[in-house]
Amino acid sequence: MTSTIVEKLSSHKQNLEAHFKKASKFLVKCQILEPYVEKGTLHGCICPWEIGESADEGAFPIVEDFHDTLEAIWVWSYYTKVSSKQTFKLNIKWAWKCIIENWKRFIKEETTNGSLYDCSFLLFTGTFYEKVFSDNKYEKLILNAGNHLEKYLRKLESTKGREYYDPFWMTFCLGLAAKRLRHEKWFRTAETFVKNNIVFAKSLLKCRKGTTP
Repeated sequence: MTSTIVEKLSSHKQNLEAHFKKASKFLVKCQILEPYVEKGTLHGCICPWEIGESADEGAFPIVEDFHDTLEAIWVWSYYTKVSSKQTFKLNIKWAWKCIIENWKRFIKEETTNGSLYDCSFLLFTGTFYEKVFSDNKYEKLILNAGNHLEKYLRKLESTKGREYYDPFWMTFCLGLAAKRLRHEKWFRTAETFVKNNIVFAKSLLKCRKGTTP
């Protein structure tokens, strides 16, 4: 790692609050609220792009994005953590309301790529939110997502999937949630995946280099 990269990382770490404040303010511009939507399915959801003038001019449509909404909750929660300020408390509340009301439309029993990705992000965001706010009111959703994801990963035969189907990202989220919630079954499944794939891959690499695994 070059000294320039180290310096940039150090600077970023020192200015975390400023960086996350900027990101949080941008996400507010992407949240679907009044005057565009007063209530209903879209209210509180995150649009993939800034609404504002683009919506007024008809350049981009106002559309919902389930996992972008979860990502925004994570960013706002992180800003709350590093700043100790409740600046985006209402935005988080509206976003969670959207997640709850639209849950069944996105999280389905069928193992679709979007559904699994949404499950992963719900674990990633939900457990972090619980930690920051000491609030477990959304734990039923987290458990539902975790059980759905664990069932898929336990039976997974191929690790070739990427992007929305990336099993390593899913396993990371499941393991993170398992540690936070002390969920033994999830932890065992995540641990087994790591041992069967990552540990095996390292051993295979050593063999190719002519060393004993």
